[in-house]
Amino acid sequence: MKPYIKILRELTWLTQLGISLVIPPLVLVWLCNFLQRRFSIGIWLSVVGLIVGLITAGCTAYQFYLHTKKRLEQSDEGMPRGTSFRNHE
Repeated sequence: MKPYIKILRELTWLTQLGISLVIPPLVLVWLCNFLQRRFSIGIWLSVVGLIVGLITAGCTAYQFYLHTKKRLEQSDEGMPRGTSFRNHE
């Protein structure tokens, strides 16, 4: 039962990452497009919304990377020294 839980946990992290990367650019472009049509603003607003959305997605990806790196380091600390193949000293 334990391997299934680990697989589901990793699948959940992957799904969350995908949603966190896609939603901010889409929502910001939609919002800027709505404001552009409502107030007759130029196309530049959609471009700004896309850039801000991509920056937000990049920050989310970086935070996910840092969290994953920290989680891997914590899981390696509990292992005995001779059982890891990652440490080549």
